[in-house]
Amino acid sequence: MIKVLLAITQSEFGGAQKYVYYLATSLPKDRYDVTVACGAGGLLVPKLQEAGIGVIPVPSLLREINPIQDFLAFLHLLRVIRKRRPHIVHTNSTKAGFLGRLVAKCAGVPVIVFTAHGFVLNEPMGILGRSLFTVIERIGGMLSDAIIAVSETDRLTAIQHRVISPDRIVTIRNGLDIESLDSPHSSAIAQKRVELGLLDSHRVIGVVANFYVTKGLPYFLRATAHVKEAFPEAKFALVGDGERRRELEALTNELNLNSSVLFLGQRNDVPELLPLFDVFVLPSVKEGLPFALLEAMAAARPIVATAVGGVPELILDGQTGLLVPPKDPQALAEAIISLLRNPRMATAMGVAARQRVLDHFTVDRMITETEQIYHRLLAKKLNQPAPFGKEPISEE
Repeated sequence: MIKVLLAITQSEFGGAQKYVYYLATSLPKDRYDVTVACGAGGLLVPKLQEAGIGVIPVPSLLREINPIQDFLAFLHLLRVIRKRRPHIVHTNSTKAGFLGRLVAKCAGVPVIVFTAHGFVLNEPMGILGRSLFTVIERIGGMLSDAIIAVSETDRLTAIQHRVISPDRIVTIRNGLDIESLDSPHSSAIAQKRVELGLLDSHRVIGVVANFYVTKGLPYFLRATAHVKEAFPEAKFALVGDGERRRELEALTNELNLNSSVLFLGQRNDVPELLPLFDVFVLPSVKEGLPFALLEAMAAARPIVATAVGGVPELILDGQTGLLVPPKDPQALAEAIISLLRNPRMATAMGVAARQRVLDHFTVDRMITETEQIYHRLLAKKLNQPAPFGKEPISEE
């Protein structure tokens, strides 16, 4: 039995947490004993527990830099690793990614893996900040036996900045468990519209995102003002919450959009909300390979997205959605209006997007390729040709 400790900073249920959830629940239980260590208080914890996965909340594991809490988190993770004695520590997100790898190296864990859900180096920053993060990422690379990039863009970023040697980083794109995403009945969709106060005449343009600066939500709100000129009855739904909520509410008020913008908060019914969207929008300024976009594709939604990170690896412009430059509300609005004015084209793109997920972005493929990395590294570190009785899968 291969013992795996998955570590991630926050336990909210964003994209990186969905990745951890899929790994934890989909790795074959007859070969893997999986435990997850994460920050406390978020939805990831009960969802994993409900799925029968062992969870170790680490309250001191915070997103912000805090020397005292970071040291406490280091000690907590060290105790966990010494008690669990995992064969593999697989870290995710910036804080847990660095602390987890450092602790694992100090504790002599055989295999240390990090998944980069979009390198911070892809974010706009000054020379000093970029230099600092480059050094941190390179130290993290030295602590890693392998890095998994969720997009080819991230893999090339790591190589360009010499984060890790090319032979120790591989692209494994995110995947969905399509069968777990229920398709709501038409009556359920109608009921959901009633719950949200939507009339038949309302066209709904929606975003699903945590309210972080990288999600580009102010650009979305500024785009809505242009869309309203063409479609006065349009409604704009923001599903999510976070540190930028007050700023976004203030901008909504400034743009006189209070009657048109719906702040729906964190929701457990996103699969039921997606069919309400006439257009799904991803206005991010930085991304890895977003699960929210994959879920919109799986729901066959017409999509407008910014061409950042791994997004162009998902959306084929003009075929499975429309791509626009980041930080450009006018371009965002024009693409949204184009889909609203051409429902036949929008529907065709949605159908093509769903088929693309089915063909290329399944959780089964993601798990197979991840196992492949695990077994190759275990075979190398433990000097066994076929660790734990399973032949490694070819990387080709």
